[in-house]
Amino acid sequence: MGLVTASSSAGVGGRATNEAAALQRQFVQILDKQKVRSVYQPIIDLASGDVAAFEALARGPVGSALESPALLFGTGRRLGLLNNLEWACRGAALEGALEANMGAQVSLFINVEPSVVGGAVPARVEALFRRAERKLRIVLELTERDLTRRPADLLRLVSWARERYWGVALDDVGAEPESLALLPFVEPDVVKLDMKLIQEDLTPDQEALVDAVQRYAGRTGASVLAEGIETEQHRDKALRLGANLGQGWLFGKPGSLDGAPATRAAVKLLSPPPQVKARSAFEILATKHQIERVTRAELLARTSKLEAKALAQNPSPVVLASFGSSGRFIPRAAGYADLAERCVLVGVLGTGTQPGPESRVRYTVLDERDPLAREWIVTVVGPTAAEVLAARSLGRDPHDVGDEVELIHTTDRDIVTSVAQLLLGRVLPMAGRISA
Repeated sequence: MGLVTASSSAGVGGRATNEAAALQRQFVQILDKQKVRSVYQPIIDLASGDVAAFEALARGPVGSALESPALLFGTGRRLGLLNNLEWACRGAALEGALEANMGAQVSLFINVEPSVVGGAVPARVEALFRRAERKLRIVLELTERDLTRRPADLLRLVSWARERYWGVALDDVGAEPESLALLPFVEPDVVKLDMKLIQEDLTPDQEALVDAVQRYAGRTGASVLAEGIETEQHRDKALRLGANLGQGWLFGKPGSLDGAPATRAAVKLLSPPPQVKARSAFEILATKHQIERVTRAELLARTSKLEAKALAQNPSPVVLASFGSSGRFIPRAAGYADLAERCVLVGVLGTGTQPGPESRVRYTVLDERDPLAREWIVTVVGPTAAEVLAARSLGRDPHDVGDEVELIHTTDRDIVTSVAQLLLGRVLPMAGRISA
């Protein structure tokens, strides 16, 4: 084996540095000159074989070092320009579809992350979105790998899409536990099954996941889209798993929209769920359910029973609670730390300071005037679970709940989801950098 001298080592290092610098300059030029482009992969109606949609996928300039999406996004991440790149990708997706006169007979899937809501939209992209509202049938595809980091933004993004009569697709169900856990909150028009569910043998956990997706689709009428279909065998398996839409190389690789077949098979969108404006869990629950009067012992017993059910649920649910104050939560903190180790999201709200010990529980401090600060609420929501109990008329002592309380306890999924969304909308973003 030859020896690497100091000078040759320096030469190799110098070349690597120069190549990295050249790549960075090329990346900045691509953004400045709007050279990010989109290719479009067809999504097929499995029953008819018609094209129902195209998914826009980002690429760098043809023949350039950054044509590869992996290198393009990797460079953007290293330079801290990922957000700029993502907006450029959305702009390219819309511009390409508008220039090709795609129209509203088929749907256009565009990848987004919850963090786009409330941020500054580049003027060029904002203008494209305004044009697209009139001319395209858009489905926003939630792609962030950790959807639970910004739950309030997630709900705002879904609301933003539905205000424009756009669809919502939940991506990578089967690859990321967050996707399945948040299915009841997002209530997507399209559930995208991860390709490994199609291309590999299913484990028992994956079979339970597919069953949960099938139940959701059967209850709501949502579409199920199978990704990664490369063979007729994959297509047959997708149908067995309940998919009515398919995507993969069997139907076409990503390419231009030139010569795209003219069909009228756009993806079906669900009726938007009713918007709940209430600020109190009791206000939501009392519209349909009677109030009981129970003792403190009964409240604590029912609460513990519900928490135990959440711990045993498979697939694991989202658990959201509000105990009025951190003082009332502290005796339950250890149990919620256990829940947080198993569930993808456990959020607790209350007045006062952040309680200890530290855990994965997402504790959000409430204002003393918030109606939730005067209620005791526990919600458990998942693909196969929906239950809430809420109590009020709590004692004045922040460490106590009083001898008797008013209680509402229900498994009505629509009502449970409304209460859970009320709480989820208060949960603060997780500290630290948001993953891309």
